[in-house]
Amino acid sequence: MPPAAVSPIRRSRTSPATAPYHGKVAEAEIKLVDGELLTVEGTLEEVEKKLSDAARSGQSRLAWFTERGGGGSIGVNPAHVASLRPSER
Repeated sequence: MPPAAVSPIRRSRTSPATAPYHGKVAEAEIKLVDGELLTVEGTLEEVEKKLSDAARSGQSRLAWFTERGGGGSIGVNPAHVASLRPSER
C-alpha cells in the first residue's frame, strides 16, 4: 500500500498585524513541485539549512519559516521543494 500523501505546507493563523516588525530582512523564494511559489524571510543559507535539517530529521518533519512581510509562520515539507533562490524584491 502506498504511503498517504503528505501536505507540502502548513500555514499558521498568526495575523500580520500581530507579527513583530524586524525591519528589512533577506528573503528567499521556495518553489514547490506543484508550482506554488513561497517567499520567506531568511538568507539562502539559513533557508537551505532549515530545509536540510528537516529533511534529515524524518519524512514528516517540516521546515518552519516566516512568510515575507511578517505574514505568519509556514511549514514546508522539504520533499516537495523544487528550487530555492534569492527573492528579487
